[in-house]
Amino acid sequence: MKNTNNKPAVVFKDKETGRRLAEARVAKGYTQKEMAEMFCISQPAYQNYEYGREMKSVMIVKVCAVLECSPEWLLGVEGEGQHLPPESKLLKDLKAAFELLNGKGQQKVVGFARDMARISEYVRIPKSSLHNNSVSRIA
Repeated sequence: MKNTNNKPAVVFKDKETGRRLAEARVAKGYTQKEMAEMFCISQPAYQNYEYGREMKSVMIVKVCAVLECSPEWLLGVEGEGQHLPPESKLLKDLKAAFELLNGKGQQKVVGFARDMARISEYVRIPKSSLHNNSVSRIA
């Protein structure tokens, strides 16, 4: 494994971690493609994480920040860290309203949400904090 920043690279390979990663992603409503785009990697590279293939420790921390779960939970450390937070009332209400819409209405909601995600005032985690120059691609 090539390490260009002279920091020790810690790599995790575990199918259970991959299963938990997929569970957390689905619970938050993200696709693999959306996750890959957030971290400036390819969708197949992200998919490998969910298959339990190599995942660097720095990526685990970044993924946990986005998915709002602890690294301990993701790595399956017994009795440590927080599990996935329960679905909020706001998200439940949004899902219920979304299900009432036809396909055209659902597309408009998704487009509106994506537009809002480009406005820093509405974004919880700025994209600049998700990736930096030292780790631009992890595959």
